[in-house]
Amino acid sequence: MHRFFTFALLLLGGSLAVKAQKAKQFNAQDLHINWEMLTKDFQSARQTSAAFTLTNKGKTPFPASGWTLYFNSNQGMDNAAATGGVNIAHVNGDLYKISPNAGFKALRPKESVQIEYFSF
Repeated sequence: MHRFFTFALLLLGGSLAVKAQKAKQFNAQDLHINWEMLTKDFQSARQTSAAFTLTNKGKTPFPASGWTLYFNSNQGMDNAAATGGVNIAHVNGDLYKISPNAGFKALRPKESVQIEYFSF
C-alpha cells in the first residue's frame, strides 16, 4: 500500500510538471526592440536622453517579470531617471542590463512600452 501511494504521488507530480510545461511561453523572437536618442546635451548639460521601445509582436503576453535585457553603452546611466517600470544596472565595463521592477506590467500582444533614461 505504501509503495502504491508513493507511486501515485510521483505520477501526480510528473503529470503536473508536464501540464506546467505546456503553458504557452513567450517567444523571444516576438519582442521587437528599438533604440533612439531623444536629446543630446539634455537641458544644456552633458547628458543624453535616450529610449528603448519594447513591442510585443506575438500572440502571448510578454511577462511582467523573469526577464533581463543586456546592452552596451560607453556612457554612464542614471537608473533613478529610468521610466517604464524597469531598473537599469551596470554589469561590467560597458555592459548594462534592464530588468523589470514592481512597476512593469505585462505587455499584451501589440502593446509597447517606452523606457527612457539619461546617460552622462
